[in-house]
Amino acid sequence: MLPRRCLVLALALTTSSWALAQPRDPAAADALFRDARALMKEGKFAAACPKLAESQRLDPAAGTLINLSDCLQKTGQLADALQALREALDILPSGDNRVGPVKDEIAALDKRVPRLTIRLAPDAPEDTTVTRNEVEYGKASFGIAIPVNPGEHAIVAAAPGRAKKAYPIKLGEGQVRELIVTAGAALGTPGGAPAEGTASPPERAPQATRQTTPQDSPPPTTQQRTLGWVLGGVGVVGLATGMVTGLMLDGRQATVDANCDAKTKLCNDEGYSAAQDGKTLRTVSFIGWGVGLAGIAAGSYFLFFAGPVEPTTAVNAGGSRNGAFVSVSRRF
Repeated sequence: MLPRRCLVLALALTTSSWALAQPRDPAAADALFRDARALMKEGKFAAACPKLAESQRLDPAAGTLINLSDCLQKTGQLADALQALREALDILPSGDNRVGPVKDEIAALDKRVPRLTIRLAPDAPEDTTVTRNEVEYGKASFGIAIPVNPGEHAIVAAAPGRAKKAYPIKLGEGQVRELIVTAGAALGTPGGAPAEGTASPPERAPQATRQTTPQDSPPPTTQQRTLGWVLGGVGVVGLATGMVTGLMLDGRQATVDANCDAKTKLCNDEGYSAAQDGKTLRTVSFIGWGVGLAGIAAGSYFLFFAGPVEPTTAVNAGGSRNGAFVSVSRRF
C-alpha cells in the first residue's frame, strides 16, 4: 500500500483545488483492484474493467490505470485503453521503471486505434449539433481526427427547425474515416417531420455515411482504392485470357483449314474436333476481352475519379453459342 499512498501524495501536489476536495477511499480501491485482477486471471474482462475504473476513481494510481488499459484492450475498447495509458504516463515519476514499457505500449496501441474526423457539409446550418453515441461534439471538435473504439458508432446531426439525420458508421482497428454531415430537411417540408396534426411517416435508414456536394470531391477512400486495384487486376487477367485464347483460336483455325474441305464443308475427326474447340475458344476470348476492358475501366474509375461515397459495382459477363456479353452495374 505504501507506493499507492506515495503516488496519491504526488498527485495532490499537481491537481487542482477541485480535485483535492474529492473523497478518497484507498481501502475500497485496493479491494476492487484485487477483485478485478482475480477476474482478469479468469478471463472475465468485461466484469473486471468496471471494478478497475471504480478503483481508480476512489484512489487514483498509475498501476491501476495500466491494468485498466490492459483490461480495456481485451474488450476491444482501444481508444479508452490508450487514454488510460496516457494518463498513467502523466502521473508516473520520470525515474519509474514502468515509464519505458508504458511509452512502448502507447506507441503500439496508437497504431491500432481508429480515427474519425467529422466535418459539417457546406450547406449545413451554423448551429448544427453533432452527437456520437449520444455524446455531443462542439464546433472545436469538427475537422479533428478523434480516436474512437472499433465497432459501430451512431452519429446524429441536428439543427433547430430541422429533422435529425443519422449517420451509422462502423470502424475497424487502425481505420481512418472522414464523415461529412448535415441536419435533415426542414420540419414540415417533404423529407422533414410533418406539420402538426399529420401522421409521421416511418423513418428510413440513411443511405450513406458521408455526403459531399458536387463542388467537394475528396480523393477516393482506402476501400475504393483497394476495389480499384482488384477490378484492375481482374481486367488484366481478362485481357490476358482474351489474348491467349485468341492465339489458341488461330491454331485451331489452321487445323480446320488443313483437315476440312472448304467446298463440301466436310471434316475428318481432327478437323471436326478443332472446329468445336474453336467455338468454345471464340466465346471465352470474347468474354475475356469484355471483362478485361470493363475491369480496367472500373478500376481506373475507383483509383482516380471515385468520390467518398462507397457504391457497389458489379461486372457481369456471360456467353452463348452466338457470342458473349459484358455489363457493369453500379448501385449508389
